[in-house]
Amino acid sequence: MIDRTKYQRIVWLASYPKSGNTWLRTFLDAYLLGKYDINNLVCSVSDDTSTRHAIGEGTDVRALPIDLQQMTRPMALLRLVLAFNANTPAEELPLFVKTHNANLVANGVALLPQQVTRATIHIVRDPRDVCISFAKHMGCDVDRAIDYMEDRYRCLKSDMERLTVGDFLSSWRNHCNSFTTSDLVNHKTFRYEDMINDGVETFCKMLTHAGIEPDRERVKKALEDVELSKLREKEEKEGFIEASPKNDGRFFGQGGSTWKEVLTPNQVRRIEKMAGPFMKRFGYETSIRRVA
Repeated sequence: MIDRTKYQRIVWLASYPKSGNTWLRTFLDAYLLGKYDINNLVCSVSDDTSTRHAIGEGTDVRALPIDLQQMTRPMALLRLVLAFNANTPAEELPLFVKTHNANLVANGVALLPQQVTRATIHIVRDPRDVCISFAKHMGCDVDRAIDYMEDRYRCLKSDMERLTVGDFLSSWRNHCNSFTTSDLVNHKTFRYEDMINDGVETFCKMLTHAGIEPDRERVKKALEDVELSKLREKEEKEGFIEASPKNDGRFFGQGGSTWKEVLTPNQVRRIEKMAGPFMKRFGYETSIRRVA
């Protein structure tokens, strides 16, 4: 009988953009290796799977219609798992994969297939702060960023230079809903704000959920090493490959909450109308009593 569990190796690091995903990846390197290079994170990989390299037969899938591009994902992910199994003798070590894809079936294709999934760490952040960081990253104003977050068909654009195919985000609401109300195997949602305010406890829970027994002192040391202020310093000195040229080449922000100082009342109402039910579910207070 075939042991299917040996193919269920992926622990998804899933989030809407600008919600703490990259910070978590730097922590994993700092914790598991005792060091990290922001431009060469080795304990996790990005969900850049549907490339001409990953599917194995040489086709540049970016030239295909989006529905055909998405057909390449299952085979690309399987190839990723097979390569990981061949090169990673420790059965307990998961394959951490960062993704901004929603947990949806797009054009008949499951974007996060259960057959290769061990667990999912889903990070959610107050969407009022997400829109501010997203606006900076996209090089647009806040109202345009809210338009993006309301768009149920929103995709991240493919990267022609790095040969990647864009992730399917959908709207912030649909993205959050796809993880929090699904039957995704071994799923748990963590708040970005808890990563900031109760770091040791929250990151220990993340490791436990991934199947790694945490060492609290090592977690504390790793978090000190990847403080956001230190990540910004490294980015200033070394640059960062994920930085946006539309944001003066910067990626890492301050990490705190600024929406009360930045957003107008109308912008707050738009976001809360779009995202309110999930905001209340995760303890984000809203300024309007009823949300459509």
